[in-house]
Amino acid sequence: MKRHSQSPVLWPYLRVYSAALFIIAAYILAACGGAAPEAEFVEARASINRGEIVEAQDIRVAEYVQYFDQQLPAPTQDAVGLDLRLGNTQLPVTGGNAYLQIGLQAREISSTNDTLPLNLAFVIDASGSMDEADKMPLVKRGLITFIEQLDPDDQVAIVIYNNDATVISGARFVDDGKWVREAVERIQPTGNTNLHAGMMEGFRQVDANFDVRRNNRVILLTDGVANKGQVDPYRIAADALSYNERGIQLSTIGLGADYNGDLLSDLATQGNGGYSYIDGAAEIDRVFRENAATFREMVATDIKLALIPEPGIQLVTLTGVNGTLPTDGVSVPMWDLSTNSYQVLLAKLDANSVTRYGTGMQKIATVEVTYFDESARREQTLRQDVTVELLDPLYNYNPLWDLEVYRNVVIQDTAEGLREISNLFDAERYEQAWYLAGQLEAQLNDVFALTNDPQIDEQARLLRKYQQTLSSAVYEINGRAPDTRYLRASDLETLRGETQVQRLPEVQLDN
Repeated sequence: MKRHSQSPVLWPYLRVYSAALFIIAAYILAACGGAAPEAEFVEARASINRGEIVEAQDIRVAEYVQYFDQQLPAPTQDAVGLDLRLGNTQLPVTGGNAYLQIGLQAREISSTNDTLPLNLAFVIDASGSMDEADKMPLVKRGLITFIEQLDPDDQVAIVIYNNDATVISGARFVDDGKWVREAVERIQPTGNTNLHAGMMEGFRQVDANFDVRRNNRVILLTDGVANKGQVDPYRIAADALSYNERGIQLSTIGLGADYNGDLLSDLATQGNGGYSYIDGAAEIDRVFRENAATFREMVATDIKLALIPEPGIQLVTLTGVNGTLPTDGVSVPMWDLSTNSYQVLLAKLDANSVTRYGTGMQKIATVEVTYFDESARREQTLRQDVTVELLDPLYNYNPLWDLEVYRNVVIQDTAEGLREISNLFDAERYEQAWYLAGQLEAQLNDVFALTNDPQIDEQARLLRKYQQTLSSAVYEINGRAPDTRYLRASDLETLRGETQVQRLPEVQLDN
């Protein structure tokens, strides 16, 4: 079976610090555009559709979760809104696990008049590998779609790169956009991939017209690995950093099967830009149309989220963090937020020691968010308590009764499950990998039956296709179709005992 892999990650995603409060720098979460990668789900989808096994190291759980649409309330006064949601607002006095969804939502824009104008450079891969029906034509279509979202006074430069970098249009006001469309249509792929030269020329174009009253940004697009000029990813990242530190943001977009996803993700991370992956026409429309607003203006930077459980309450898991967590609280640095963007974090709390509190309303944790408000130019703090109602008795307790939290936990389960499938495949436990894919599909189908969410349905269909790939592997190795009779009893346990099928309360209709 073919495996899809990428080069080593440049920037570590998990670091541990010591302080008065134990602080974890978790997997930095991905917003929908703006300042964070959002490519994990799309990359996994592309690998599955190609009949490949998704590599465990290619799944960053936090980024996978952030791809999916969320229904978070928009802030009415602050630049960022904090939304806390429990999987169940009730808890048996005898204790149990509690799931907490933490959502951050940046303010929306009512019109482009509310945002900074752009000083933007498109840097487009025009190497020979782009000369395919599902690459350059889609890129041209996406760029034209993006231009349609811009204002006449936005400033745009267009740079292409192959053997070297070429400025096909220096910085100009968009006006009616006709000149941009004509410039884009003239691009013809040929030659090698001098990504470094193209990126640096894009930075120079933006730097030459740098204006603190504008959003200064480079958007870099490629389908391959740098193979001309400077090819060392560490050197490429270091050269980009010199411009990032001067206030020029960098967003990256990958497409195809052979690009360096880790490099694009890391460039976007240090450049406070978004990293996206395109696997087809629908995705290019989504990236260039739906996310156009997130390129507009940075709302909040230097965001830190602290989750502090009450005495006796233990933090068990946190989205994107592996291993044992400190039980007395964590502080997580989050991605910056641009207009219309959001982030979601899921925490599992062990509340088996609540017996001492008795019945009634009880605080089990506190969430505090600090951020720098880019508009007000000052630090802001949001703080909310997490409270549950302790009941005695509370029969058939379901910690995932809330459908929104249940949906997101299952999405997270899916990402973690894809990583485990890869590990099982590497261990030559092909039947177990096939069975786990079936479990993941069943969970997604449960959620879809309750929510009718098309994104969940798409995931379920992907897992069904993945089972076919894994079934083929079983047949190739064992000479037979996979069968649960060949699995151990431990392999047949549910993926997550608490992630169960939702049962809505029965009602009687009036006669």
